[in-house]
Amino acid sequence: MISFKKILAPVDFSEHSKFAATKAISLAQTCNAIVYFLHVGESAEKSAEALCQFLDGLHHQNSLKIKKFVAQGTPSTSILSTARKLNADTIIMGHRGLSGFKHLVQGSVAAKVLRESVCPVLIIKKKPSEYTDYMLPQLRNIGETFQADRILVPLDFSPASQE
Repeated sequence: MISFKKILAPVDFSEHSKFAATKAISLAQTCNAIVYFLHVGESAEKSAEALCQFLDGLHHQNSLKIKKFVAQGTPSTSILSTARKLNADTIIMGHRGLSGFKHLVQGSVAAKVLRESVCPVLIIKKKPSEYTDYMLPQLRNIGETFQADRILVPLDFSPASQE
């Protein structure tokens, strides 16, 4: 089984980012890993304050090891650079799901990170809430713990894909 010890979780304070951050925390608790939260903004001081407030709003065990980083620059470049410097085992990030003209103009930070990262990238997409608090016995509440029932592994038969 793969064991993640260093998880990089870039956040932009959106709902998608918050959902991905909770999944990163859950995986870190399962693997006894450190979560490195990163926010890329214009002002280091404002970013640091906002990151602390964002993390205060997340529920996690006090024993969880968390490190906070802020950076300035292009988000995808900063994320990739930080992942290399930390020697991160994985990057877990949200995806806003921009489409059409906005996606064409702004591009996708998640897509660029996925293409250029040297470590595995897990992109968490937040689905609309479909269920109430009552869950049928065969369904699990996936909002609380990290669970993956289906994982798509595209292969091209190269040495990298075999790994």
